[in-house]
Amino acid sequence: MNFNTTIYPNLLLDRNRERQVVFYGRVSTEHEAQISALENQMQWYDTQAQEHKNWIIVGRYIDEGITGTQAKKRPAFLNMIEDAKKGKFDLIVTREVCRFARNTVDTLVTTRELRNYGIEVYFVEDNIWTMDGDGELRLTIMATLAQEESRKVSERVKAGQQISREKGVVYGRGNILGYDRVGDTYVINEEQAETVRLIYKLYVQDGLGASLIAKELERLGKKTATGMTHWHFETVMAILKNPTYTGFQAYGKSFSNNYLEQKRIQNRDRHSYMYKKCDYEPIISQELFFQAQETRESKSTLCYSTEEAGDGRTIKKAHKVSMYMWARKVMDERNVPYARFRWSIRKNGERTYAYMKRNPITDGHTKFNDGVPEWRLELMGRAVIEYISNNIQEIASAIQIGIESKNKIDNSLSVKTITADKLAKKLETLLEMRVNNEINADEYKKRKETIEAELNTLKAIDSLPPGKVHDYIALGEITNELKNKLADSNTMPEAVDNIISRIVPQSKSLFKWYVKIANGEVAIPVESTGREKKATVIFYEDWKINK
Repeated sequence: MNFNTTIYPNLLLDRNRERQVVFYGRVSTEHEAQISALENQMQWYDTQAQEHKNWIIVGRYIDEGITGTQAKKRPAFLNMIEDAKKGKFDLIVTREVCRFARNTVDTLVTTRELRNYGIEVYFVEDNIWTMDGDGELRLTIMATLAQEESRKVSERVKAGQQISREKGVVYGRGNILGYDRVGDTYVINEEQAETVRLIYKLYVQDGLGASLIAKELERLGKKTATGMTHWHFETVMAILKNPTYTGFQAYGKSFSNNYLEQKRIQNRDRHSYMYKKCDYEPIISQELFFQAQETRESKSTLCYSTEEAGDGRTIKKAHKVSMYMWARKVMDERNVPYARFRWSIRKNGERTYAYMKRNPITDGHTKFNDGVPEWRLELMGRAVIEYISNNIQEIASAIQIGIESKNKIDNSLSVKTITADKLAKKLETLLEMRVNNEINADEYKKRKETIEAELNTLKAIDSLPPGKVHDYIALGEITNELKNKLADSNTMPEAVDNIISRIVPQSKSLFKWYVKIANGEVAIPVESTGREKKATVIFYEDWKINK
């Protein structure tokens, strides 16, 4: 006997007994028509209560303007489950399965959890009582249909959005500096438009940076779109990057990872945006806008890191990299570059700079003192280039061995007998285990990510040509390339730019300098401590190949 299964006496299956009942209702948007639909739902529930004299209504749980694909996004639903644990009722009445949830796993896991608390769910339109013998089978079928309907709705919404984009429909609430939203279009607000034109003039013609422009706008008493007189660097840059001012709308700035999670992901790759000419009057010319973009891009370039979207896709995230050489090299383990900040001012008035994580709050509460001073990078840079010059042969050998190891790994993967079908079967089994509460949500997520990673690896291998992924590169070629790059560099910054692919801080004083040649690289651990005039540089030899 499975002692985790609750045995219910016949008394609990008697539907004519007195029941402590709550209603659950949900509408997916806050549009007036949907709110009206919710009121109709509640009236319908009242009618149901009158038809069941043995029901004692003890509460209602309503989610307004909430998606049904994820239980965790529905506060009223979650409150209902918490009250169920406290035994405040013994029957949940909801109109149909799709009102309860559009996610099959959520539906089955939740109803089984409620069943363990002795609480039944009644889906009126579907005539499903979860404590019936065939209740779960019928519920599984209806929940699957509800989830499929969510997928179809998602596809219809995407198709509708595409049509809207092709027609140049204006999105947003109209809180854009320079325009007032009138109906379905924009009308120029001349006072605000003058501020927009001034920003572009100061940036393109006068050569001011965004920070200086913000200070100038504050001095002139210019107001933001929200009526404030305090300006930020980010506000100015957003205006300089917004094509709306040329009469064009940019679409595709964000997207949903999938129809179940519906997590919005920002698209940082501006080249992938869709631009459409609209019928409202532009504030600036396209020529001026593109001049601003050329000015902005001349001060920085873009590098990219990747992130999994959750639906099997890999998202390329663009990160701005400063024109300064160190800002192209110093980055975290995810290849997100550090930003350059003013560090201090010396007694002679000279400014000093340092490099810090771009998002200190989300990246571990980075403190000001955790920055990497530019002088320390220059000190290490001179020492690293000299160190490489003195260890060329050993560095080349380490790079070659790294390339050969990668070849072996790639080749072993290519001959694995595991197939996508087997992995898909694993996913199905895993889902069944989760539905049956054999594993918890964290374990399910962990295993699912592992299987999906294997699937992505198979897809990557399928796209490669047969044989080795990388061509074998002779040791002599690597050595010569390293020597040539050193010889072609007239200064330390040039040498670092040519040879070092990235510098990854491990702690306040320890750094990994990555030497990259051909398809391989080797990380050299470097430690630097002390103040500027007495700083030291130490090299650790654990990167070397043991012979």
